[in-house]
Amino acid sequence: MKFWQMTALTGLVLTLGGCFKSEAPKCSDKEVVQLVKQIYTEHIGELSKSNPMFMIFAAAIPKKIVKIDSARPVSYDEKIHLRQCKAQAYFDDNRTAPIEYTVQLDEKNSDQFYVELSFEFLQPLAQQGMMQQILKDKE
Repeated sequence: MKFWQMTALTGLVLTLGGCFKSEAPKCSDKEVVQLVKQIYTEHIGELSKSNPMFMIFAAAIPKKIVKIDSARPVSYDEKIHLRQCKAQAYFDDNRTAPIEYTVQLDEKNSDQFYVELSFEFLQPLAQQGMMQQILKDKE
């Protein structure tokens, strides 16, 4: 099993500002964007500590997302209050990658929502980082 397949999604809950919501926050919402960054940073840190296979690739993967731009909805399911999003992530090593995440209201408490970040973008990002390191070492 490849390291990026072992943990495809990570979730988190945030309480919204005290009023009943009828739909999930927008993809570009400040709190949503902040949670996406936080999920990435925490997840990469956890993988570095818990997965020996990941240690091989750790140097090729950025440690955190510094900016998320062009956040946009791909779809919205009104029945389950789920918004699918795409955006461009800018990392601390000056690389960028397209990312995907979802935002969904909690079905029991609509003052809370879940953010799940897909980590499928890690494989090409790691490959790119390894190739850059190989080319740098040859210079």
